[in-house]
Amino acid sequence: MLDEDPRVAVVLADISAASLEAARRRHPDRVINVGIREQALIGVAGGLALAGMRPVVHTFPSFLVERPYEQVKLDLTHQGAGAVLVSWGGSYDMPDRWPHPPVACGRRAHRRHPGLDGARAGAPGRGGVAAA
Repeated sequence: MLDEDPRVAVVLADISAASLEAARRRHPDRVINVGIREQALIGVAGGLALAGMRPVVHTFPSFLVERPYEQVKLDLTHQGAGAVLVSWGGSYDMPDRWPHPPVACGRRAHRRHPGLDGARAGAPGRGGVAAA
């Protein structure tokens, strides 16, 4: 996607940074690793979206919507800024590993914040994409 669309940017919070190193070398201005700063992860994505970019945000599910919940609400939803939020390691992927809770909180957020109407939750290979 980075090679095909100059508007796409990837924002990471250390998760998958090593896997995306080659992409970061090719596109250093559009592969951004904010480190272990979940709130900044969403804030940077919101700023990129408002500047006309198409941010793809990636980290563990709980770090994607629980820790930066206020930023999802303020920096994305209230601003009308779009971003693709991608997680790895839901409870069905690694139940015997680290305790990262499932993103049921995403469904609750959708009910409380109508600005998330376009939100979709999906699991590849698990029957497609369902509305959040």
